[in-house]
Amino acid sequence: MKKTLAIAALMFGAVALAPSASAAVTCVDNVSYSTYLGGSCMIDGLTFSNFTFGTSSGGGASSIAASGVTVKVINGPEFGFEFDTGMSVSAGQFQDILISFVVTGPISDLHASFNGSFTGTGSTSDTETFCKNGTTLPPLSGCLQANQGQYTLTNPPFNLAPPPLVFSPTLTSIAISKDINVTGGNGTATISQITDTFSTVPEPMTLSMMGIGLLGLGLMRRRQQGKK
Repeated sequence: MKKTLAIAALMFGAVALAPSASAAVTCVDNVSYSTYLGGSCMIDGLTFSNFTFGTSSGGGASSIAASGVTVKVINGPEFGFEFDTGMSVSAGQFQDILISFVVTGPISDLHASFNGSFTGTGSTSDTETFCKNGTTLPPLSGCLQANQGQYTLTNPPFNLAPPPLVFSPTLTSIAISKDINVTGGNGTATISQITDTFSTVPEPMTLSMMGIGLLGLGLMRRRQQGKK
């Protein structure tokens, strides 16, 4: 019995250790976006890298700095970030920020949402331009046309959380640029939260090792039952 348990422990130990081969720094929660610039980090089986940032404003509105955007980690059932921006403008003003990064998979879908609101003729939007299986920014630089796409959140019209984009076959990476805008028109516009999350699937090597482990346990159980 002890020998059986030892073999089982080794099998499942191998499965548990498999992801550590690609271990990376864990993404830090509740820090400014400037902390992420030039870095790389991991959430579950996804690696996030190539973080860049751009900003502009007009009509007397203050520009939003990278240090003024707070990043919060979302760790399941999808994996990614919430960006807290504090964007707010009045009549005749606008603010715009560009958040870009690369996610290395396996990636099965993309989810996004925001809480853009407005009064009068104000408007809010988050236009996400992406390159499937892309690894460089901006996303459309050298990206095959078949891999290009956009995912848009707006208010108005009211579109705060579109259905997720499902990728089949699963992607190995995705390069994303988020153009986030608030325009006051003759009213006001605000965005305080935007999310980007991705679903992942186990790596083939991990699945194989799990299968081997389960098969081994099954064989040992049959052997024990045979001895009885």
